[in-house]
Amino acid sequence: MKKQKLALLIGLSSALFLTACGGSSSSSNNEAVSNKVVRGSIDGFGSVIVNGVRYNTDSTQFSVNESAGIQADLKVGQVITLYGNANGNNGVASNIIYELDLKGPITAVEGDTFTVLGQTVLTNKLTTYKDITLPLTVGASVEISGYVSGENLIASYVERNDDNDTEVELRGVIANLDESAQTFDIRGQQVDYIQSTELDLDGQVLANGLRVEVEGTLENGVLVATEIEADEETFAKDTELELLGIVSELDAEAKTFIVNGTQVTWNNQTDFDDLTAAQLANDLTVELEGRVNAEGVLVAEDIEIEEDANISLEATISEVTEGSDQFSGTITVLGLQVSVDMSTRMSDDDDNPNADAKFNFSHLSSGDKVELEVTGNSENGYRAVKLERDYNDSSDNDGLNEVELELPASLIDVENKLVLGISYEASAEVSLTVLDNLEADTEVEIEGTMNGDVLTITSIEIDD
Repeated sequence: MKKQKLALLIGLSSALFLTACGGSSSSSNNEAVSNKVVRGSIDGFGSVIVNGVRYNTDSTQFSVNESAGIQADLKVGQVITLYGNANGNNGVASNIIYELDLKGPITAVEGDTFTVLGQTVLTNKLTTYKDITLPLTVGASVEISGYVSGENLIASYVERNDDNDTEVELRGVIANLDESAQTFDIRGQQVDYIQSTELDLDGQVLANGLRVEVEGTLENGVLVATEIEADEETFAKDTELELLGIVSELDAEAKTFIVNGTQVTWNNQTDFDDLTAAQLANDLTVELEGRVNAEGVLVAEDIEIEEDANISLEATISEVTEGSDQFSGTITVLGLQVSVDMSTRMSDDDDNPNADAKFNFSHLSSGDKVELEVTGNSENGYRAVKLERDYNDSSDNDGLNEVELELPASLIDVENKLVLGISYEASAEVSLTVLDNLEADTEVEIEGTMNGDVLTITSIEIDD
């Protein structure tokens, strides 16, 4: 993002903050926070929900891939930068900016990893897909939004592009610059810049270590740049910054690490939630808040680890219990009570011709089939990290009894034939002996059908 664009938005946002806060600059916990910048993925709409906070967007200005946009241009899973204020779980957004991280054809696929423009892209249980039929295939052109983790990009959002769109895009740090050959690399992808390449470097010069955004075309595996733009982000001193991302370049002795290109430090006043400073590690997903110091470094006031889903579940809702608002409550699936809140990433099925772009908890009903990523256990309760409502064709209700589970072997009681407390039996073609003597953390994939209160297993797969 251009420095001048960022400075302009901060200035504009500051004026709007004062209006939203009634002109007060108080930092009381009962007052809305001013001069706040939030970087995180969209978990839902109505207006826009990021990092568990719902931001009103009635007066928001949107920028989508460097063009003026509207809220309808945004999708669940995309990583955005938001300027606004918040008080508890509610806030007001003055500006929202979305810029994709990577765009181009897939050249390799292996398991949960694929390659675009030489960049290794990892997917996980939270990755949201749009207009894509899985598994991914080589040759498909995709747009990706996510979080940088060392040399990898963790995909939060993957969308299929029009195959006729030959433009590619890449963001990263310049390496191996050769001015005579007019080439450089970004994480292994060669970039050629020529006389006609438009340079927008905010007064800087091309140099190793400069973070840039490159647009162009792909020719024989080389990215021929049509535009190169400086992509350095700078924040004014005392800007309140909230980040969700992946820890990299951790230096425990210096008490520093990087999250999505932003340098972070901590001190004795930093509050660690569900982890300690000694437990910080590279590749850990964290949410953190703090203020930017005079050197442009985020001094973390709070660091919280993001919960990983340990159960994947696809089944039918038997009961819905509303919460205090339209975004929260509990659902009962396979006899399990699963809580849903504003931190749950929620979306409607793309296959539904009437899919609701503003889908939230209030749209759920008993009988809906859902795909869930769940964290927790029977002792402390279960919470949905991700929820997608499946589209059920009214002409075919056979799928309502179908169940899919992916979970660690520790949650299967082989002796009593219980999985998540549900009684199970095997169909004629399945042998249950494959469940014997598994290591506790072995991933098991189960498919079957519910017959009353009993799960009839039709397939078992052990994930090595």
